[in-house]
Amino acid sequence: MMGAMNASIQSWSDTGITCTSPVHDAGIVDVTVERAEGVATTLVDAFTFTTPEPTITSVSPGMAGDNGNTTITINGTDFGSDPNGGTVFFGTQEALSYLSWDHDTIRCTLPPRNGAKIVAVMITTGDGRTVTAPDALMYNDAPQLFNPA
Repeated sequence: MMGAMNASIQSWSDTGITCTSPVHDAGIVDVTVERAEGVATTLVDAFTFTTPEPTITSVSPGMAGDNGNTTITINGTDFGSDPNGGTVFFGTQEALSYLSWDHDTIRCTLPPRNGAKIVAVMITTGDGRTVTAPDALMYNDAPQLFNPA
């Protein structure tokens, strides 16, 4: 057991155990090994679960109009399953709204352009971890066509 959760045993011998740890919140836990006959041994504070840093793998679309109001999908890892105060910034502007937020995808509404044409996308998770994708989105209004007719 790792903390209060069972680990998945991969191999077991007289000299070692290989297992896969269960999903667990960050923190230090005891490890308990219990043999088939019921004899258990516990090593206190033996394993530390960490929270991985988030990553951004894509921002789509990568180009949007200067007026914003476009739904942006950000793919990556370890955003957390609930924003709990998490934020997404496009340059210096926070997303207008959050449509969905889960472990590997955030859908939000792009704010209007305010300054730079090419901006970084920065995510701060609900537990304070931050990841930035530099130059990840371009504000670009299509040129207007003039029809003299």
